[in-house]
Amino acid sequence: MDYYYLLNKFRAKQSLNLRIKAQREADRIDKKFYKNKKWRKQGYVCYGKRERTLLLKDGPITIYRNYYYNCKTRHGFYPVDDKYELSKSIRISAEVEAYIYDAYGNVKIEYLAKTLGVSKQTVYNVLNRLGMKEIRRSIAQNFTVDRIFIQADEDHVKTQKSSKRNSQIRMMVSYTDCVEECKGRNKLIDKNYILFMQGEDIDAKAEELLDFLSLKYPNCNQFVVGGDGGSWIQQVFNTFPRNKTKFVYDLFHLTQSLMRIFGGGKKGEILRTKALNYIEHDMKNDFKVLVEDWIDNADKRYTKKSIKYRRSEFRKILNFWNESRNNWLIDGYPGTSAEGHVSHFLSDLYSSRPKALSESRLPNYVRLQEYKLNGIDYETYREAPVRKPGESKFVIDGEIEDHYNYEISPYSGRTSNIPAFNHSTDTGFRTFLRTIATGSIT
Repeated sequence: MDYYYLLNKFRAKQSLNLRIKAQREADRIDKKFYKNKKWRKQGYVCYGKRERTLLLKDGPITIYRNYYYNCKTRHGFYPVDDKYELSKSIRISAEVEAYIYDAYGNVKIEYLAKTLGVSKQTVYNVLNRLGMKEIRRSIAQNFTVDRIFIQADEDHVKTQKSSKRNSQIRMMVSYTDCVEECKGRNKLIDKNYILFMQGEDIDAKAEELLDFLSLKYPNCNQFVVGGDGGSWIQQVFNTFPRNKTKFVYDLFHLTQSLMRIFGGGKKGEILRTKALNYIEHDMKNDFKVLVEDWIDNADKRYTKKSIKYRRSEFRKILNFWNESRNNWLIDGYPGTSAEGHVSHFLSDLYSSRPKALSESRLPNYVRLQEYKLNGIDYETYREAPVRKPGESKFVIDGEIEDHYNYEISPYSGRTSNIPAFNHSTDTGFRTFLRTIATGSIT
């Protein structure tokens, strides 16, 4: 028998039990509130039961609760909703939000939708809403690190209504060291991810990374940036202090370029090994002779287009000659695994099977993936303060100020409707408060 059929049958039974318990609790709250006559003195009228459906992890439930409305202030409320802090516009429970948040990136969207008994679009809507929140992250300082490694790479994604040129999701990974967990598997120590879309300000993202590293590692005096030499990676590199930063044209992309020049096979492998040896020992002339002889004698083997492509790879290596040699010159350089990070954390979600995601929503999905990669769980995400325009994204542990979410009320008689909280205009009452604060009133 189908797994999802049994799951839905079990969920329906659980949902029925939950609905009965939830309705009893709602009736208890409504009855207790109705006996209290204060709402009548305040001008509210009870308009009877109204329906509401909530999606829980065990399935959707529908409850009926009393609605109270004041015609003078034009304000209505549900005591049950206020008691359990249920948002007016969101029918997804915090339990389901937490489940989707924790599972995102680990399981397929189709599996999440079937498990919860909802559509895939509902799951995407929850992810989009969660990704809209840009939080301030609290970080613990580390005074023992004096060198930071940074990797950068990108993934190409096809989106809805996009042009012929694909969008890019760009990734920057910083870490302090790389240790071997077992044969053929390494682990990055104290890693941090920054993800952003093509079109976002590269300098701003580089400053964001530099801000994070400066706060977390105050004694750091060397940055090692590795990548494929793309223009945006060079722009990131140029943002860092030049006297403290070195760029590495990583060994993966260097070997990839040599593979494109010499091809595969046993002979290609011998030539690639020879070329790498020339680069390591700074034998630039010998490297030129090796590659030029190979390309000049390749007329019969390759087309003109192929030869042109191989020459462009040859020029690329020459342009990054010193940066390529940094793979061996920098003491303790652990190499780069940026392609692996892109493959596991970006391609698997966004591009390995084209999903034609919305171009406007994709940045929110990517921001949520950044939170997950940096180890931010759902509770931390919920409690973290929202980042305001112009604020730093990072703050040292214990220095986050108290934050309040003031609710602007559409009716009078509430403290949250005081004009002093209106930041768009310099009201007379706000000017009066400023006068008191400065002590200039007589």
